[in-house]
Amino acid sequence: MVSAKAAHPNFESQTKSRLTNAELSAPLEAAVAAQVLAAFRRDPSAAAAVMERVLQARSAKLAARRAAEKVYFQRVHREIDESVYREQFGARSRNWHDSAAWITHDKLLKAHAALCEKGKGAVALDVCCGSGVVGASFKGKVKKVIGLDLTPEMVAMARTRLDEVTQGNVYRMPFEGASFDLVCTREVLHLLPEPERPVSEIFRVLKPGGQFIVGQILPFCEDDAPWMYRIFKKKQPLLFNMFQEEDFRRLLAGAGFSSVKMRELAVWESIDVWIDSYETTSLSRHEIRQLYLNAPAQAKAVHPFRISPSGEIHDLWRWCVFSARKPA
Repeated sequence: MVSAKAAHPNFESQTKSRLTNAELSAPLEAAVAAQVLAAFRRDPSAAAAVMERVLQARSAKLAARRAAEKVYFQRVHREIDESVYREQFGARSRNWHDSAAWITHDKLLKAHAALCEKGKGAVALDVCCGSGVVGASFKGKVKKVIGLDLTPEMVAMARTRLDEVTQGNVYRMPFEGASFDLVCTREVLHLLPEPERPVSEIFRVLKPGGQFIVGQILPFCEDDAPWMYRIFKKKQPLLFNMFQEEDFRRLLAGAGFSSVKMRELAVWESIDVWIDSYETTSLSRHEIRQLYLNAPAQAKAVHPFRISPSGEIHDLWRWCVFSARKPA
């Protein structure tokens, strides 16, 4: 039992269940710690029993958390609805380059191109090419860059940068097997149900020994993954996955890829610009801001972001650019 006197006590609520005076925390913790340690030294068996109980409780808490996350992250088994993607990304194409810094970020594009290990005679495919900026970053490194996208608006934009662009579905690519030396894509696989299927299609259209280069925003660790999932899902209702690094590596390995390499790049993103988009409702924009204002301590400990006095939010995103090979 601990007895303490405070000149001006502050309580958490009217029930006075918790004292909240900050100046009392340090002396109380020090006093309790000293007595507990002294008791443990007097009775090591009691110390062992208490610590075993602590470890059991911690293990149970972690197991429950991982189970909850597994349910939260589970993917719905369904086919892609092409009309929804055409509608949303067709509308976003009107201000595509202004909707996020990462789309035209020079260092990020160069990070993709820097991983290219194919010669100047190679033919490359930019999957879900958007406006063609990723594929265009390989110009000069390869002979030809072909684009593939679902929406006619994106196809029209990509044709201004790439050698050829085909409209088509990434689940059923309109190309023969072993057609390309290099395939690239960026920030699309988390929007697709059953992402292993389009990754298998990418594997199919690559020549033996071909290279796959893919960029993806990933959480810093498991502590910020659930929080990031909620933010991205409110911004983009089409979101199906919030990969962690080990998940993404398994995705590549499961399709048959090997020799996986990864480079990281941190990119500051204006959240106010990012959420000012067609698919994000006013309510979702408000909820995203609240998720940053009330970010859990474990997320804030590993995931840098800034909120200015004016309320502007900037987030530091962890971009991971992977290179993988189709075995020769």
